[in-house]
Amino acid sequence: MYFRMILFLQIFSLLLLSYMQSLAAYDPVLVAAEKAVQSNLEGGFFISGGLSIKEEQWEIKASTGLISGPLTDADVLEVAGSPASIRYNFEDKAPFLGKGSLLTYDVVKKTVDMQGDAEISADAQLISSNAIHYDLETGTWEAGNDSRVKVRRIMR
Repeated sequence: MYFRMILFLQIFSLLLLSYMQSLAAYDPVLVAAEKAVQSNLEGGFFISGGLSIKEEQWEIKASTGLISGPLTDADVLEVAGSPASIRYNFEDKAPFLGKGSLLTYDVVKKTVDMQGDAEISADAQLISSNAIHYDLETGTWEAGNDSRVKVRRIMR
């Protein structure tokens, strides 16, 4: 009887540890909108009306959007609004803020593309242009010929 109890506790402990590790690896995605329609052709969702998509590290707000892939593990998010916006929080530096009429966030490549009155705020820079491509991993950006860059002074 005593041996069975110890065996049961060991198995239960292993199962509980495995469950806790799976929870730690899972970042839930919260989606709020007035309407959502699953697309069988594209394997994703079309969402509209006060769209908000939030994950632990980032948040997107827009009027409408198309999510490629499952909600819990999307590959690409394409949203539109006036403006559509994204906030990406880094562990070691100030957050990235981006907005534009059209916004595409590639979750896999960790890039953000903004078009139509695009504007980003990253580190001490404020960049505006008709189109901006930003790489979240490297902190580099590309903008159209009409781009303007302002560098804010950092007070220490």
